[in-house]
Amino acid sequence: MLLRPFVRLASLALGMSLLAGCGPASALLHAPDTLPCLRRDCRIRYEPGARAYAEAVEKILPNAMAQVEALQERPFGDKFVVVAYAEEGAYAAANGRGSAMPSGVAFMDRVSLSPRLWRDEPKQLVPYLTHELSHAHLLSRLSSFAMVRIPPWFTEGLAVLASDGGGAQRVGAAEARQAIRAGLTIETPESTGALGAFSLPFVKNFPADDPRRQAHMAYRQAGMFVAFLRDRDRRAFTALLDGLFAGKSFAAAFHEAYDASPAALWTDFAKSLDDQG
Repeated sequence: MLLRPFVRLASLALGMSLLAGCGPASALLHAPDTLPCLRRDCRIRYEPGARAYAEAVEKILPNAMAQVEALQERPFGDKFVVVAYAEEGAYAAANGRGSAMPSGVAFMDRVSLSPRLWRDEPKQLVPYLTHELSHAHLLSRLSSFAMVRIPPWFTEGLAVLASDGGGAQRVGAAEARQAIRAGLTIETPESTGALGAFSLPFVKNFPADDPRRQAHMAYRQAGMFVAFLRDRDRRAFTALLDGLFAGKSFAAAFHEAYDASPAALWTDFAKSLDDQG
């Protein structure tokens, strides 16, 4: 579609006006086009010094993509690129967040992978790459503006489910169930408001000094809830995805698919935990 690039740029410009900081603007100035390609199709690029990293990504990318496509029930849309970085400064400048803290970031048409992930946690490459590919899949079919209008509990939960727990590794299902039973839960709104939402809030009052565990608790709960929605009614889950990819608002697509609100189904989900260990 000829209008798609224009719509994406317009959506990005609007999103950038809503974001604090310079992450998106910096990313536009540090597009990966000038970085070496691993192969001729340039689906994988790498910063000099990260070729071995890129080669590791190449080996796992097909299976990771297939896993995402199976859950999200359609192939990737527009092309995207995965970029392996060697230096944290370059990674932060290009990833759209303006920070070197995330292990990976999906932004527009790229997935940027942290040098720290390869250096310190190479065994976590598969789940983190797959997690970010879930976001990249949505971005390959939706504008950036449409993406931030989907509540993060769903997009992050979908990514955790697609990656078998990627982004939630520090908190297991048993601990998340215990927290939910204690009333320490994420919020599951059906809309993000006019400004959209860019991240999943931490669970209020969850006692953890490590911000990563706080984030992983929220991600684990989101992943468990999205799994519940899928397993409760597969046809409704398919209808929800179909509605989103057709351009419907999340609230409209959810109500049409499930004939209920996310909050009501969260109550059912929380009750279902009583039957689990």
